Amino acid sequence: MSHWLESHDRKATSVATMGGNARGLLCRSDQNTIEPNASSWGALPVLSVVASSGLIVVAFAFNAGRLEEPWADPLFWTGLLLLFVPLAIRLGSRRASRRERIGLVVLLGLGLHVVTILSTPTAQSYDEYLHWRTVSDIVKSGHLFQENPLHPVGPLYPGMATSAAALISLSGLDILSAGFLIVAVIRVAFILLLYLFFEEVSRSARVAGIASLLYMANPQFALFSAQFSYESLALLFVLLVLFGIARRSGTRTTERTPLTLVVLLGLGATAIAHHISAYALVAYLALWTLVALNQDGRGAGRSNTSSTALIAFVVSLSWMVYIANITVGYLGGNLLSVARELVGLITGDTMRRQLFLNFVGEVPPVWERLLGYAAVVLVFVGLPFGLLHIWRRQRVNAIAATLGLVTFAYPVSLVLRLTGHVATASRALTFIFIALAYVLAIGAVKGWLPQLPTKARIAVLTVWVTSIFLGGLIVGWPRWLRMPGPYLVVADSRSVEPQGVAAAEWVGEYLGPDNRIAADRVNSFLMLSHGEQHPVTIFYDRVDTPRLFFSPEFGPAEQAILELGGIQYIVVDYRLSTDLPQTGIYFELGEQNARKHADPIDLVSLTKFDGLGRINRIFDSGDIVIYGVEGRQDAP
Repeated sequence: MSHWLESHDRKATSVATMGGNARGLLCRSDQNTIEPNASSWGALPVLSVVASSGLIVVAFAFNAGRLEEPWADPLFWTGLLLLFVPLAIRLGSRRASRRERIGLVVLLGLGLHVVTILSTPTAQSYDEYLHWRTVSDIVKSGHLFQENPLHPVGPLYPGMATSAAALISLSGLDILSAGFLIVAVIRVAFILLLYLFFEEVSRSARVAGIASLLYMANPQFALFSAQFSYESLALLFVLLVLFGIARRSGTRTTERTPLTLVVLLGLGATAIAHHISAYALVAYLALWTLVALNQDGRGAGRSNTSSTALIAFVVSLSWMVYIANITVGYLGGNLLSVARELVGLITGDTMRRQLFLNFVGEVPPVWERLLGYAAVVLVFVGLPFGLLHIWRRQRVNAIAATLGLVTFAYPVSLVLRLTGHVATASRALTFIFIALAYVLAIGAVKGWLPQLPTKARIAVLTVWVTSIFLGGLIVGWPRWLRMPGPYLVVADSRSVEPQGVAAAEWVGEYLGPDNRIAADRVNSFLMLSHGEQHPVTIFYDRVDTPRLFFSPEFGPAEQAILELGGIQYIVVDYRLSTDLPQTGIYFELGEQNARKHADPIDLVSLTKFDGLGRINRIFDSGDIVIYGVEGRQDAP
């Protein structure tokens, strides 16, 4: 890697000296100036120490949060600013070399990944536990496409799971450690591709650095994109394809064959890694094709874009039809629900979701809410400058024009946040921000930044980028999940603690795998992963298991649920009666009053299984009780 960078830096310096126009990776820095010592790492060593100090402060903040110290939250933000701001200042500077900028964006990306690890070093998110089971099945059986009752679509897109299974088989690592390592490698590769893609489109190392910085301000980047899930890997392949096509359009015909092969491999890898990523890539390529077809022949990125888009569509559709056909129902129902809520929002039939109000009635501090709104406002303030520059200077560049058009999806994602589909809106930002970051960066460097006094430019740019970053973090990472602390009711990783893990492992060891159980959301994914059990749900099994727990009495209807679901064991967590669920649901979205619970589950409803003739208590840890259903232990 060092030799590669040195080679390109020497070429860039040579081209600049001769007055040439460097193409592709040999990009010009802003205002045609290149640092005299272009191979220098510049301030990277010093800033690495500063960033590490920020991570140490964050670690102390998280430990204080576990002890419920009141100063934990201010300390967290201090550490985060210590990590982000110095790197942002240097990336905004003209004096940083290309090599240094690459090192800085990688340093920041890895630093943010370490922050998420420090937050929950021994636990994972809900989605990660679902993938945990898929990896475990591949390692133990040696076969793909095993049943996953909580995530039936996941095993049908096995890119991430097979990578983890291979690493585990070769190294002997456990699933948690393998997941951390793979995501770290993916993150480095993704950030490098992201930078190179922005550099290819802008022909500016400075724009590429700032655009990469802005992408990391995406509300999804710090948390969801750092998860051990299939989208994290697929997003890397999406960038690989986009960069490959953009790079191929600027090379001679004889040099395009290797890039064409890379693009084709990326298309196939994306199709089998993640459904949404594959469809987002098809959408990007289709729009790129339409833009290129309207160019006059001078547009970069025109060649073979239409054929690439067609191949991407055919490969993704083929995989869905022949391997993952259940994806149609899985995604179709969600899209119909989104459409209904949007129409209801317009007509007034659907009540608008109150922003920043969580499902237990808590709101973040005023400054957090203001910063969340400010981040959106600052994005809208910067967008016109970027769009205007693209229209004036880059509209003959098909990929730049495409990125400009994609940014018009950003307001739609904001409207979606007013509905109950916040997750859909948030995940859309993962792909929209690729375009948004570029347009904002090019608008800043080529638009409003030169209009400011020289001494104020870096300060204003840093405040602008930092505000967008902090606001995005607040929006995408709620405080109850961001800050470690004591157990919370149905709060995903904040609900994972030794008692629940021990119960799941006990079930797997003493009762054997694949028993049909009824449990709440958290104990279901722990039983699925650590215990290798089959949680029975409305979503997968079409059985209303939540009614077993909500009903104050056990009668014929509850007995029928046991029979219909073939339920062998019931897992009851008494702590559900102590508070409302942070995620808005105790079990799953199909439960009664989902995301509208006004009171916790009555303890009487949870203790009703004691004393029943056919249901026997077989495990009791104090908070978690497991009941065996007589006559069902040997059921299929």
